[in-house]
Amino acid sequence: ACVALVLLCVLLESTEAAAKRRNARDWSKMTDKDWEMIEKEMTKGDPEDDDAYVPPEKKKKKRKPTQFDPANPMAFMEDSKKDKPAMMFATLKGSPTKQETEDLGFKWKNLLFSGGVDAMPYAIEDNKMLWTVQDGAKGFQVKDFLLSQPEVDEFEWEQQKTKSEL
Repeated sequence: ACVALVLLCVLLESTEAAAKRRNARDWSKMTDKDWEMIEKEMTKGDPEDDDAYVPPEKKKKKRKPTQFDPANPMAFMEDSKKDKPAMMFATLKGSPTKQETEDLGFKWKNLLFSGGVDAMPYAIEDNKMLWTVQDGAKGFQVKDFLLSQPEVDEFEWEQQKTKSEL
């Protein structure tokens, strides 16, 4: 009975508010006191800073830098490039077409991916590929893999060129 009474009151109040629709002339006659009353009704029960946008905080993991170990300099090099994107270039032997270069890049990308290395090849010239990795530490694996391929003549990373020994 009590719930029905509350629902009836809410229904009457909403129909009464709908009947009191204001037109443009009514809005122009509103006083500051009327506007303050409307503002109080609109913000009633809302916290003040509810409308303020607060961006979420990004959590960055702080990595402890690897100490240089003369017995294992590669670990230090990999750590210095970790979590940073890297670009590398591979020059092919002979004079393949751009399509052959793209096909070879696709084949090598799949082989690298099956080994846990996500690298993207781009044929930029007939005999030259650009390789990108999102984790620069994986660049050493890309370098080792590409230099082990008989079709690769030269590998370049950070202006350092390495000739293939095959």
